[in-house]
Amino acid sequence: MASACGLLFAAALAAQQNGTEGANGRNAHWYMGNYSNEVLVWDEASEEVVDRIPVKRPISLRLTLSADRSRLYVLDPFFETVEVIALPSKASIGEFTLSEGATRTWIRSFQVHPNMEWAAMLVQSRTKLADRYEIDDPTILRLDLATYEVTDTIPWPGEELRQSANFRFSPDGTSCTCSRTI
Repeated sequence: MASACGLLFAAALAAQQNGTEGANGRNAHWYMGNYSNEVLVWDEASEEVVDRIPVKRPISLRLTLSADRSRLYVLDPFFETVEVIALPSKASIGEFTLSEGATRTWIRSFQVHPNMEWAAMLVQSRTKLADRYEIDDPTILRLDLATYEVTDTIPWPGEELRQSANFRFSPDGTSCTCSRTI
């Protein structure tokens, strides 16, 4: 039986609670990417799609919810562009990419600081040359969310270079953990 969710892209089930009531006395909404130009809003209590948020590109691969639940950051299927959605209005309020010219930059992980002024990103760039591709080491960057400019390179925890990692900020933003992913 086909569900209202259509064909869900497994990696895009980046379900996030929106904090409007349900578990813990709050109704949990999950944001799910799929193969269309929209993010589905699924209500945990009714187990139904209750809303659809339009996005610019199909296949919303990775979804990141801001700590105050006012913004949704949607990564495209090429790992290059993040679209910023204002959840109250469901409007796209911006997008950014770090790719430029012959250099493509994959955004492998992305987490917004609780103050919503910056984000930690794990990226890896590749540059197309005449006879080969030059692939850089993975790098952790600090991105200013007002200007979408890289403001700093963050050293690897324990100086241990990784191909993948997830970031988590404490609720007050005073600490950040970088965990290994498989």
